[in-house]
Amino acid sequence: MKILYLEGGHGVGTSTHADALAASLRALGHDAVAYHHPRHPDGATGLARVRWYIDARRELHRRTSPAVIVCDRGPWSGLVYARAVGCSVVEAAMDCALWGGVPLYLDAPDDVIDARLLLRGEDPASAWPERTEWRRLAAAEGWQTIDAAAPVAEVTRALLRLAVAALGGSR
Repeated sequence: MKILYLEGGHGVGTSTHADALAASLRALGHDAVAYHHPRHPDGATGLARVRWYIDARRELHRRTSPAVIVCDRGPWSGLVYARAVGCSVVEAAMDCALWGGVPLYLDAPDDVIDARLLLRGEDPASAWPERTEWRRLAAAEGWQTIDAAAPVAEVTRALLRLAVAALGGSR
């Protein structure tokens, strides 16, 4: 099983693009599905929230099929969240090392993300600490940034190029 993680802050479209990328990979003959983490329990914050998602990924890794899973976020999101809220990053960092996978990083200009969050009824200011940490991590890791402000089809094409390369070519 190969796992591709769509990573990025709230409002960049990881959910939308996970579905689109999985469908595009299937069109190329890959056995691929999108996976969306179950929402954390109400009130789960800090390390409890990080652990909730770590446990969800453990369950995901117990699966033996399909061959490709496109995740709406992955272990790096726990690390970013832990850093953003100031809790211990040890477990989150170990989670990143344990699962590996291929991170595909989405970002967009602040005004675009803020507008998307407002449309969802969310306060853009609450997303700034994580957004800042995502950008620091992406720069430190040298991840290519995919501009999620582009039309969905264009973003999907960019993601598909990276995904196919990570999977060793098209089928």
